[in-house]
Amino acid sequence: MSNPVAKGDAAEKSQDELRAMIESFFRFAHVQVPWDGTVNDGVALVFHQMLLETAKCSNAMSFVPRPAGGPPSVLWLATQLATMGYRDIENKFTISCAKTAIRNFRLDFELASTGIAALMFMPCA
Repeated sequence: MSNPVAKGDAAEKSQDELRAMIESFFRFAHVQVPWDGTVNDGVALVFHQMLLETAKCSNAMSFVPRPAGGPPSVLWLATQLATMGYRDIENKFTISCAKTAIRNFRLDFELASTGIAALMFMPCA
């Protein structure tokens, strides 16, 4: 079983900050948080994996042209090419990528929040 993160005022503040980040991430994705608020090593590791997947997906999405809203024109294409670099620089998460990460890691997150096999979520490399 995974123990809660170390005790103490600084650790409790870190737990509160991580809890707020997790809740914010789920709110951003418009998904209810499947968890009782307990922060432990497993929850932190799974949340980290969710953020990595969301960041990779969002970065890739920054290179996808947005719909034209009508027949695409040369001006539309030029605008899309110019804004692709800007979207990449901003590096913001997209809601669809966050939802996908939540869906992909939901069971892992729920198991980690109960303290079951937290170490199985450690990245291999």
